[in-house]
Amino acid sequence: MAQRYRFRKNQRIQQKRKNPTELIAKSSQYYHNDTISSDCLFDFRKVLLLCYISLTSENPQ
Repeated sequence: MAQRYRFRKNQRIQQKRKNPTELIAKSSQYYHNDTISSDCLFDFRKVLLLCYISLTSENPQ
């Protein structure tokens, strides 16, 4: 039991140590794959971009 916990803990530490650039590359790789998840991600980014544009383009009254 303790051994399994230790293994999980070590796994978590290893995941934290991963290169941020590596993670970015992985996410962009998923983004370019023609899958449902990448389509959802694209739509999500589009929505965020539209929200940002609408927030920044509002005229201050």
